[in-house]
Amino acid sequence: MNTHAEKLCWFGKLPCVGDFCSHNMPAGLLETLDLWLSSTIQVGQAVHGSAWTNAYFQMPVHGFVWGSRVTPEFHNNAAIGVLMPSVDKAGRAFPFVLLQELPSCSLDKLAFESLALWFQQAHTLCADALNEDWCLNKFELKSESLALCMDESASKDSIQVGDAQSHWFEIDYGGAIKAVLQCDGLPASHDFNTLLGLGTAP
Repeated sequence: MNTHAEKLCWFGKLPCVGDFCSHNMPAGLLETLDLWLSSTIQVGQAVHGSAWTNAYFQMPVHGFVWGSRVTPEFHNNAAIGVLMPSVDKAGRAFPFVLLQELPSCSLDKLAFESLALWFQQAHTLCADALNEDWCLNKFELKSESLALCMDESASKDSIQVGDAQSHWFEIDYGGAIKAVLQCDGLPASHDFNTLLGLGTAP
């Protein structure tokens, strides 16, 4: 077993920042995530109104695994990460995404147990960052302890993700991990509603 540690990147909003924040996020990927999440919020609020906003603030943190063709900015890499409902210092809602790219071949060595442990650690880190007394420097420092364990013998228990697929997992505060969604590419608005517990749009 070996430890795979890459630089993390993140994008979105946190209560300690007055607007958007990002770190190590390639410009193309940042633009893709911004357009996807902004559109998802706009459509969800248009269809469900205040029910969507209420569901957003009650949404659990979700972990994800993205195949190498989910977005072209990956350059044949896969990715793992977490998505958390959040706000900026002014209270404006927008999710926070913490993401780590991985060589796509490494998914064959990624056992679910190792993925679950990474999700739990990332969940704790992001949840702590909702405290207004945190700062981005503290978040960056704490994020350096995140590392993913790879197991050469894990192929039978590895995560099976198609190149164009994204898999989503609900992470509760007790550390339990539950698979909730598989889709092609990034979730469309009606798929994102599943993460919020709203089901599909009527």
